Amino acid sequence: MGAGAAEQDAQGAPPGVRIVADVAGAFSYASYQNAVPVLRALTLVNATRATFEGCRLELAAVPPFLRPRVWNIDRLLPGDELAASDRRLELDPAYLAGLDEAERGEVRLVLRQGAPKGGPNGGRILAEARHPVRLLARDEWGGVADMAQLLPAFVMPNDPAVAPLLRGASEKLAKHGFPPGLDGYQSGDPARVRLMVAALYATVAERDLHYAEPPASFELRGQKVRRPSVIASTGLATCLDSALLFAALFEGAGLNPVLLMFEGHAAVGVWLKKRTLPDAVVASPMELRKAIAARYGLDASRIVCGAGSDELLGILCRPYARPGDEVLVRAGETVPADGTLLDADAALDESALTGEPLPVPRRAGEALRSHGYDSADPWTDYVIAGVDAHGQVVSGWNRPGGEAASSCQSISSSSR
Repeated sequence: MGAGAAEQDAQGAPPGVRIVADVAGAFSYASYQNAVPVLRALTLVNATRATFEGCRLELAAVPPFLRPRVWNIDRLLPGDELAASDRRLELDPAYLAGLDEAERGEVRLVLRQGAPKGGPNGGRILAEARHPVRLLARDEWGGVADMAQLLPAFVMPNDPAVAPLLRGASEKLAKHGFPPGLDGYQSGDPARVRLMVAALYATVAERDLHYAEPPASFELRGQKVRRPSVIASTGLATCLDSALLFAALFEGAGLNPVLLMFEGHAAVGVWLKKRTLPDAVVASPMELRKAIAARYGLDASRIVCGAGSDELLGILCRPYARPGDEVLVRAGETVPADGTLLDADAALDESALTGEPLPVPRRAGEALRSHGYDSADPWTDYVIAGVDAHGQVVSGWNRPGGEAASSCQSISSSSR
């Protein structure tokens, strides 16, 4: 929260003397652990013709999550704008760690002139500013408006509940005849990454988690976050809880996840090759467009990224796809319509249809159903599918790696 939201209410103070401060609108124990500053900028402005000598700026917080601090100012000349270079504040970590529910707080800044008389708060008041602050519970995230950069702090690959899930995914790979190691990007093969992700997804799906409704506008204002161990014990998770759980699993498997924040929703993706976004928080989906374009040899400016991508692709398919048409489906792409495999064998990911996490082999001549995608080597194999006689096209386009909404925030937890 910037200085514009502060109350400047010192009675009798010179009207041209102001305290301009940029104070964090929300703060938590995670903020303290990640050295996020409470006071991001501090400037004293003297727009009068007077000179003020022997001044001091006092800071205090209610409740006392910050220790009081004083800056001494020898002289404030007419037209001065003095910016404080030393804005370090001492927090009370025990107080922040003990918060089970959010509290309303306030940071008060007072500029005084003259030696204290009868106590530390003596002297003439030149200016005063009060900044409201949300003090969040220990397990609460403050939303993209105030704490976008702190969301990766809630990805917890070392939580006790993560190791059993990783072990379950490893056992599932071995059961289906694949190497059991969760070896990240060591193979250099995107198909291997997909296998690990499929095994992790199937392992979590077997836990029969139930959806919990998140608070309204959680992506902006935040919500309490369930740790993986809490999800495991309660069987409940919001979309953000689930996204953070999978991000923790991906990191535990040596993969780089990407958290996607939509309006009213959260999702998670994973890089098929070893890379990350350029910054921890990326407000524009263009970086994801570029990654998708590089992966599929497309023009990034012509990629549609929106919350309604599935509906849009369905609308585009219906006017053009007719019975008897042949549809080229590249490896890694979704089968956009029910049809028949014409010329090449394929291994399809049909988890969206059947729940089976591992690729299902299909032979030429077999019927294919929409929503599956070809999981073969993404650089060599192609699959030809024909639209069936009913001309039925079911939308379900979902490229591996994920597509972000045009209004989304992309947060790479591996950039911490």
